[in-house]
Amino acid sequence: MCRQKVSIELPGSAYISSALSSLLLMLLLFLFESGPATANEWQLCRHHLPDFQGDLALGEKTLISADYGLATGRNLYEMSGEVAFVQAKQYLHAERAVYDKRLERLDAYDNVSITTADALFQGDSSRMWLGNSSGTINNAQFQLRANHARGDAEQIVFESEDVTVLKKATYTTCDPTRRDWLMSSTKIRLDRSTGMGSARHAVLSFMHVPFFYLPYISFPIDDRRKSGVLPPAYRRSELNGVDFSVPYYLNLSPHRDATVTPRNIGKRGLVLNSEFRYLNPRNSGILNLEYLGRDRLYEEKIAGDDSKRGRATFTHSGNPLQRIHTNIDLNYVSDPDYLSELGSSLSISSVTHLERSADIRYLGDNWGSKLRVQSYQTVDEMIPESARPYKRLPQLTFNSLRPIEKNALNYGLSGEYVAFERTDRLTGQRLDLKPTISFPLSTDAVYFTPSLTVQHSRYDLTRLPGDLASDDALTRTLPLLTLDSGVFFERDTNIASRAYLHTLEPRLMYAYIPYREQSDIPVFDSGEPTFSFSRLFSANRFSGVDRVGDTSRVTLAVTTRLIDQQTGVERFNASIGQIYYLSDRRVTLAADNVDELKKSDIVAQSSAYLRSDLRINADYQWDVNLHKVAKGSIQFNYKPAKRRILNLGYRYRNVTQSQIDASILWPVPHTRRWHLIGHKTRSLLDEATIESFFGLEYQTCCWKLHIVKHRFLNKVLVDQAALPGGESVDPYDRSIFIQLELKGMGKLGKTIDGLLEDGILGYSN
Repeated sequence: MCRQKVSIELPGSAYISSALSSLLLMLLLFLFESGPATANEWQLCRHHLPDFQGDLALGEKTLISADYGLATGRNLYEMSGEVAFVQAKQYLHAERAVYDKRLERLDAYDNVSITTADALFQGDSSRMWLGNSSGTINNAQFQLRANHARGDAEQIVFESEDVTVLKKATYTTCDPTRRDWLMSSTKIRLDRSTGMGSARHAVLSFMHVPFFYLPYISFPIDDRRKSGVLPPAYRRSELNGVDFSVPYYLNLSPHRDATVTPRNIGKRGLVLNSEFRYLNPRNSGILNLEYLGRDRLYEEKIAGDDSKRGRATFTHSGNPLQRIHTNIDLNYVSDPDYLSELGSSLSISSVTHLERSADIRYLGDNWGSKLRVQSYQTVDEMIPESARPYKRLPQLTFNSLRPIEKNALNYGLSGEYVAFERTDRLTGQRLDLKPTISFPLSTDAVYFTPSLTVQHSRYDLTRLPGDLASDDALTRTLPLLTLDSGVFFERDTNIASRAYLHTLEPRLMYAYIPYREQSDIPVFDSGEPTFSFSRLFSANRFSGVDRVGDTSRVTLAVTTRLIDQQTGVERFNASIGQIYYLSDRRVTLAADNVDELKKSDIVAQSSAYLRSDLRINADYQWDVNLHKVAKGSIQFNYKPAKRRILNLGYRYRNVTQSQIDASILWPVPHTRRWHLIGHKTRSLLDEATIESFFGLEYQTCCWKLHIVKHRFLNKVLVDQAALPGGESVDPYDRSIFIQLELKGMGKLGKTIDGLLEDGILGYSN
């Protein structure tokens, strides 16, 4: 026998790393889903594990060392004083230990701690069988680096390298000494080989009050999914009453799943929602179906007994071959009021058309093509038939994709064939070809690009009986000439003792398109796009193909920029421009309406980022004939720190729109945990609020609460208020949202993340 400082080298063992790593998967425990945590999630937390300092130089070696050792036989060693079990990525420390070499068993006592790169475990004692990766830790506490999680267990049993059992265990993400929320279970079993876990007598408590209990649950502990109930959602609105749903998730196969959601709408009835998803190596898609067998409110509205309603959407994207891509987007609603009455936001209830399209695209080395079929379901019945879009059955496009070469001749070709279909309207087929040549000349300071496009279009029309026109085949060939030029001036300057690069970039473009009579050509898809700074340099005044506007004009514009020379950030830019017409424009959408204006409106745009916490964007259009503002907008975004956001915007469009838009995320004074959240869009012309929400957010280290009141102008209610005797109808759809998020566990209540992120620019969880 001997008593001295000892160090014993053992065969390599993966015991601690493999067995304890499975414990980290407790983060997925229970029924609730949660997204990946971010640094902001734990900014209010005080407790953090120190970085692990493993001795990577040990490789696969395993050592046991201690201040004192006593060999009581050939195979038994008793150690005390700073006992350490060291492996490359794990470390065990205890006051006493006994190592049985014959059994390959290590018993540790008194202040046992095990540290890995992922976690810290502490207990009164532990027993490890180094040969078969099994063992126990008694009266254990654990802290996991991921999701700031911690907990304790009466005993952690490592049955094998893959199976871990926790007896009388608890789990939370709150700081030590706090248990604002807590999940407890009498027995938790984690099996990495099957990717499944189970828990018995699971209880979820909030503020020390148990509110959810299950005698038995099973759950996935890795990427392998499992069928089960998802968190319920609750919403209450004045239009529909109490809206409650409980989703059930179905894991159909590794690449397919579905969610079936019974949804009870108090004033209407039971809605069955279903979502089917697939994710294959070369394609993916989502199918959503909604069915309401009987809508009590809608039944009263239509004064009949056929009140079945529904909605269907299907999206698909695929890459069946290396150069071929496919996309499908199908949408359907049973009646025009479905989205307005059953939607939960202004953006959904304001939809006027639902697209149905299928595309197949081919991308070659220097060219690409697309075959599409497309139609629309008009949701808004107030849109007249003459203004509803045509079907494209089919549309075939072609574009050359050759890279632009400077100081060399460039050529390209684009083309389109499309067959337009509509019931009880003139239809036809259109072929459009656009060969282009250009010769871009440029240096570091100057560029000049002459470009010539020849546009040839052919129409084969199918007219309705009684149409007076007799020519069913029409052609049109036009040249489009542009001469685009610009100069870059720059200088060094200092503003507030900071160095900037100041640029001045004048641009001059001439465009010429001769006149061709086009009144016999039907308007299938052309229109006049909203005039803006970017439209200054578009040769054709119209969108689409059916109208090519005659013009002879000069566009003059100038841009200036301030670039921070230290960081390279563009702190400020401003652009202004105007078109000068050299001839009248005879081609218009309206017959016999010649445009004789000599100048276009003046348009300008700018953005400023002069401070790191303040961004300003603005655009402006001045009507040179009426001598007044045609339209404009300005947006202020102030974000001085995390979770401090103030947005203010104003939009003006002639006499049709004048709106202010404001949103805020700001801490309540003298608090760290309470935040004010709000958004409001108000029409100044109508003196009415279009949409708004207001509420409070309370956040701690491990949980977050949202209480939000939301309202928006609902088209259905607005129409009811406009009817005779409808003055008493409130045109707003009002809702109250309550959502509790247990960080690292999941969310209870209807998710309102989309509402907050859309309404508050810069908001993030």
